[in-house]
Amino acid sequence: MDEAEQLSGEELQEFLNNIPEEFNILEEEIDINLQMEYFELSRKVKQDDTPFEIIQKDSDLLYSNETDNETKKILLAKLASFDEPSAFRIIEKYLKNCESDMLDFAKLARYESKSQLESSLLGENKVFISSGLGGKDNKLRYFMVLFSKNKESFSDTQKKVINNEFEMSVNTCDGVLEKTDFDHSYVKLLLLLPLRIDLKTTFKNTIKECNQFGNFLKDNFLITNVKTLTNSEIEDFLTKR
Repeated sequence: MDEAEQLSGEELQEFLNNIPEEFNILEEEIDINLQMEYFELSRKVKQDDTPFEIIQKDSDLLYSNETDNETKKILLAKLASFDEPSAFRIIEKYLKNCESDMLDFAKLARYESKSQLESSLLGENKVFISSGLGGKDNKLRYFMVLFSKNKESFSDTQKKVINNEFEMSVNTCDGVLEKTDFDHSYVKLLLLLPLRIDLKTTFKNTIKECNQFGNFLKDNFLITNVKTLTNSEIEDFLTKR
């Protein structure tokens, strides 16, 4: 995994604990490295004091075949930095007609522009929260992996226990268990969870409940909101433990 994907459980929990009351969540799944590129560019263009009227005129370049993608990215980031309704409309219009290789970048600009507008209209700072796996209904999406204690395939009974206990646990904290995928000695889960949740305590307790039916799960688990991991990445994680 690259540097963009290195986030410990403690760092993830610290991030969740420091989220303000007002926020927007990026719902789409967008590559975390592209997100980092966008926010770095966004930070840089905010140091530019070019008036909005000039950026607005330059926005026609978004539709020119002679404009390279880097110039388009700068224009989108600049437009998103203004709390102007017309800037939001320009980005929205472009989003409906842009090239496929600019689609995700334009989505990020749209979300930032929306947050800027809402912050201005409401008179309070509304934070834009994004993660590689996106989210829905003010919840973040997480990819989680549980491991068999004996490195053997899960029995049908064990699969039923995991499904039941995790669905009940997630529902209790107003989350959604979107998917469960058993793969030999580990199980992959896709979850939608509220932002203010103690991930470690919640799922340590859920594993403990599962283990009352045979002590078959390891206490440790893997959880990330960056991306869904491939089997080889999961095996690599296990090797390094």
